Amino acid sequence: MLVETYKIKSWDEELMGVVIKENDDWILIQEIEGDYQVDGYTLLKKEFVKKRRSKKWEKQVALVLELNKHKPALTGFRFGKVESMLKWIEKRHDIFAFQDKVEESIEIGKVEDIKENVLGLHFLKANGKYESEYIYDYKLNQIRKISFDTHYLRSLKLLNAHHEKV
Repeated sequence: MLVETYKIKSWDEELMGVVIKENDDWILIQEIEGDYQVDGYTLLKKEFVKKRRSKKWEKQVALVLELNKHKPALTGFRFGKVESMLKWIEKRHDIFAFQDKVEESIEIGKVEDIKENVLGLHFLKANGKYESEYIYDYKLNQIRKISFDTHYLRSLKLLNAHHEKV
């Protein structure tokens, strides 16, 4: 099991994860939010990964996860263009989150459309309700991180389902 820490261009905070697989453009990890807590899946765009390392601390984290019999895997996932990966994520997990150069800004929702490398996002707010007045546009080539199936995203899906029933 390989655990790595990543420094992303223009971000202050590093992030850590268990490497599941990678290709020339992306790294798929299970992100480690706390010392030994794995939460969901994350795709990191390699062109924005400034530095990656696996030293003493990362090896200790890997050992703890192995002792806990953690098996990193994601069945059926294939790398491709951002559009096809987002469609796959939506089909299986309904929503996703992503970040661009602004580290503090996490955008959550569903694809409304993708035209000329611009993602139209149907934005899901923190209260579990979709923004009904506006579709937000983001440049695909600026996306540094895509997350899905995290505890927070699953919680927003539950809130949204509750609001839909009421």
